[in-house]
Amino acid sequence: MARAARTIGEITPGFEADFDLPDQPTDQELIETGRLFMQHAEDVKKLFVAKAFPTTFIADITELVDAFEQSVRERDADQVQNANAKASLGTALEAGLAAVRTLDVMMRVALKDDPAMTATWNKARRVSYPNRGKAAGPVAVTPVSAPASPAATTPPAAASPAAPEAAASPEAAEPSAAKVA
Repeated sequence: MARAARTIGEITPGFEADFDLPDQPTDQELIETGRLFMQHAEDVKKLFVAKAFPTTFIADITELVDAFEQSVRERDADQVQNANAKASLGTALEAGLAAVRTLDVMMRVALKDDPAMTATWNKARRVSYPNRGKAAGPVAVTPVSAPASPAATTPPAAASPAAPEAAASPEAAEPSAAKVA
């Protein structure tokens, strides 16, 4: 609409002044500007229709401005509700933590003469979160059987230190294979 007003302003100087958009408008400024545009457009409707605007453009744009205003109100109400919910959660969390601290003190006093129950309480009072703080999944541990003899644990390099290259060659590892080939 502001562009059309500028083209009309080329023929009628000063016309576009009533249809200027503010730089970086807030939501409220957009709503007010839209309403002002419609008020000014009522008097010069024929000029906009001549620029290919539909005859219902004032009602159409008014409807859009109303819908935008309703959306802004709902968003603002949601933001207030969200802030209130966060504050309520913070209050509830602090009350819960205070209750836990009180219970912990009470249990330590009640169980001071029973080390087994104190140990059980210390374990039970911890809340574990299974996936918190773990970057990787669970690690599988496979049991290793004990070696049959001490000679089985001797590394091959230590068994024959005089011929390290012989141990590395395939012929040395399998002398019968070298003869067959």
